[in-house]
Amino acid sequence: MKYTIPQAGSMIGALATGDEIKGIQIVVEYKCDAKGEWIRFIKDPPDHWWDLKTINIISKKTEKRDG
Repeated sequence: MKYTIPQAGSMIGALATGDEIKGIQIVVEYKCDAKGEWIRFIKDPPDHWWDLKTINIISKKTEKRDG
């Protein structure tokens, strides 16, 4: 069985776009469960979530490594 480890910390503040999104939006919330991963933008109602599979993440935080 393959497990996917979500990267919630890197998603908050990410820039995203998509077919149904006007311009570029900033991700403010992230959630996941066995069915998938979802994100929410600042202007979305509290009960509206976008399926991460339908979103194009164009910039997100990356893990900094020493060395």
